[in-house]
Amino acid sequence: SKTGNLDWYGGHIVYNQKAFLISAQYIDVISSQEKFSDAGDGHSYNLEYRFIPKWNLIGRMDEFNKDLGTKYEREIVGFTYKYNKNVEFIANSLVEKEDNKDITNAFMLTSEINW
Repeated sequence: SKTGNLDWYGGHIVYNQKAFLISAQYIDVISSQEKFSDAGDGHSYNLEYRFIPKWNLIGRMDEFNKDLGTKYEREIVGFTYKYNKNVEFIANSLVEKEDNKDITNAFMLTSEINW
């Protein structure tokens, strides 16, 4: 194959309480080819604060450093509202950067439906 073998190693830890959730993840992606574009390492942090019934504040920060020198960052901040047991509304902003230059600035309104 063009990419050779791609091995993904990671660790994930979560602390979840009634009022909040905090999680962290670390990944290391290793390729059998010396100059594979998706190899590198990174980390991610996630927070959910349940401040009043049905309302949550959410946030996430990701950073991934590719072995070839490119740095990717992503930040997500928003609110969720649990309408009923099957429907949740989410409003959040998304900022993505590549080598400290904005590549995505977005505001999203989403509905999540579970059966």
